[in-house]
Amino acid sequence: MSWQLGILPYTKKNKKLEIYLVTSRQRGEWILPKGQEEKELGKRQVALLEAYEEAGLLGKIKSRKYIDMSFFRRGRKVTMRIYPMKVTKILKQWPESHQRKREKFTLKEISKMIKNKKLKKGINKLSQGISK
Repeated sequence: MSWQLGILPYTKKNKKLEIYLVTSRQRGEWILPKGQEEKELGKRQVALLEAYEEAGLLGKIKSRKYIDMSFFRRGRKVTMRIYPMKVTKILKQWPESHQRKREKFTLKEISKMIKNKKLKKGINKLSQGISK
């Protein structure tokens, strides 16, 4: 089984959770930074690398919590693991900054923007553990 590994990059402002999203390259839809499993790197390392490459965000995965979800894309099953990452640094330039936009949103805003229902549910579930 191959994995997609994603990151839920977040900050807290006045005790309110804010989550960063990036646009996809093909459709310009708002998504979480994510990438394919790499044999030479651990799952968490890949997720952190994707946060840097796709969103220009550096941070730490503090919690052991994550969510796994499966869905079908182009007729094949994809399994994704998403880790929460507290953002510690926001870069002005990053490897994919000319291909993607990056913005932060509240959970309420995200629920209107993300189309994949399973992903939306997963983000809400993972966010509950963060916001406490």
